[in-house]
Amino acid sequence: YPQGPPGAPGGGPQSGTVAQLNQAENEDSGRRLELVYAAADVGGGFFAGGGSGTGLFGFGGAVGVRLVSFTLGARVRDLVGATNSLLLNAEGAYHLVLGSADLVLGAHGGYFTVTNAGGGSGGNVGLDVGLDYYLSSLFSVGATASPGLYFGGGDPVFGLFVGPRAGLHFGL
Repeated sequence: YPQGPPGAPGGGPQSGTVAQLNQAENEDSGRRLELVYAAADVGGGFFAGGGSGTGLFGFGGAVGVRLVSFTLGARVRDLVGATNSLLLNAEGAYHLVLGSADLVLGAHGGYFTVTNAGGGSGGNVGLDVGLDYYLSSLFSVGATASPGLYFGGGDPVFGLFVGPRAGLHFGL
């Protein structure tokens, strides 16, 4: 290289990768390293199984830890409808950071109990897909969709919960 290697001082033009890294370093999304989160959600959905279905309203909350792009936590959700249910779940997710937003892809599983209509309890597993927008490094708003299967003696029942959520984020 007569002028030195590309990207070197006084050398040729910077490679696309070096230019992107320099641009990213100069831009700041305003977010910081998140360590702990707390979130609340509200929404609606349904249970469907055995040839019938029922609508529901739900609300809940979660707390957990975040390690760079991964979260691990616990969630409680109360589902109110013809069949009232309480869910106690562990949850894990990957967060694809898109500037001030996160695309969230996760899974959950745990215990659920029916609190009316004769009671009963069992387990549940499902997926979580969401989008969170960070209004600041401390506060986010977003939406989530959580399809799942509910087991409690008999055939599994499909359920879906969809709704908005808000989160508080603490870190360095």
